[in-house]
Amino acid sequence: MEDDENVRGVGFKEFTRLSAALKEWLKACCVKVGSERVKVDEAVNRFSFTEVVSPVDIPPFNRSAVDGYAVRGEDLQDASPLNPIGLKVKGMVPVEGPANLEVNAGEAVEVTTGSPIPRGADAVIMLEQVKRVGDEAQVSSTVKPFENIILKGEDYSVGEVVLRRGIRITPIEVGVLKVMGFEEVEVACKPRVAIGATGGEVVGSVKDVQGFQVVDFNRPTLIALLKEVGGEPVDIGILGDEVEHISKKIQEALDWCDLVVLTGGASVGLRDVTVAAVKTLKDSRLIAHGLNIRPGMPTGLWTVRGKPVATLPGHPAAAVMSFLNLVKPMMYHLMDAVWEEPFQVQATLTRRIASPPGVRSYVRVQVKRSGGELKAEPVMVHGASMISSLAKANGVLEVPEDVEGYEAGDRVKVTLIKPVTRGRVGNEENL
Repeated sequence: MEDDENVRGVGFKEFTRLSAALKEWLKACCVKVGSERVKVDEAVNRFSFTEVVSPVDIPPFNRSAVDGYAVRGEDLQDASPLNPIGLKVKGMVPVEGPANLEVNAGEAVEVTTGSPIPRGADAVIMLEQVKRVGDEAQVSSTVKPFENIILKGEDYSVGEVVLRRGIRITPIEVGVLKVMGFEEVEVACKPRVAIGATGGEVVGSVKDVQGFQVVDFNRPTLIALLKEVGGEPVDIGILGDEVEHISKKIQEALDWCDLVVLTGGASVGLRDVTVAAVKTLKDSRLIAHGLNIRPGMPTGLWTVRGKPVATLPGHPAAAVMSFLNLVKPMMYHLMDAVWEEPFQVQATLTRRIASPPGVRSYVRVQVKRSGGELKAEPVMVHGASMISSLAKANGVLEVPEDVEGYEAGDRVKVTLIKPVTRGRVGNEENL
């Protein structure tokens, strides 16, 4: 890549492939965030830092999987509808126990779902297969050994891995850990990420607008995205368009943050000063500037003092797509977390879309259910500066470099960025 000063105001002369740029950026990063212990109840959406194994057997005893009678299978070898076998019912074991009864030859003990299995029994016959006559259970079918019994440790056994390193902890894992007696769990620390916007035309709120200024969309959006990914965003504000001031703010942020993300001034125009500001920093290293993606071509990837720095375009759609494609993977890398594939659906494209050869395009689409199938409607707006293309879209259609578009009616794979909705709950047609 040519020196930035030689291409400012001229345009990019070459582009780096997205996959190559990301790979090199991750490789150049020398930062890991470490770990902390948190209460299990507060661990939802955090990433496990160590492998967790079960200290107990679950269930801790053999238990019944159905309502019925605990029996000895050998007593029922000859049972059939024409030859029911009578067993003496000697009592009942409730779900909370205790299992202080013993099943001997010719006997049965009534149990409910979850009841501990009494001594001597090796199977449970379902209630529906038994005719109760007084204190006798007449059984008309055979049973296999351990039929309808959940064995001790069948769910989890001592030493079995229940949480792999780097996995996102969901409410299900919270429940599993609590059942096993864990009160705390070791998780990756949240990466501290400095978020700043550049540009003299950008202000923080509508009430601050004067003349032709615009309200900052990118900063609050990226802060929210960082929280969703698992980061701790640090808002360093709107930095203006003075190279020296921007450089100073980046330098300060690098002292206490793990990653710096700036939006605006990222291209090669005469007023795109963000790149120039990063270049003035000691130990700055350019990984890539100018990627073969649309939107997001002007994105720049750097390391400064071994810490990752991203300069994202000021256009909202470009900033968001660059975040999802580059900053989000870097966040997982910092936490040493396992990458989670985004949720994708197959949909029928409603309109033809084109993509330049050699460019990976990300087309915002609206996925709707129509006539029993999912359809993807391209959000038709002009330019990456339109925030409505993000607000109206609930999915992104990726067009690879070697594909020049798709035709209407093509079945395509769409990555969802929001849920597919069908209307309010309670409407009969949505049930």
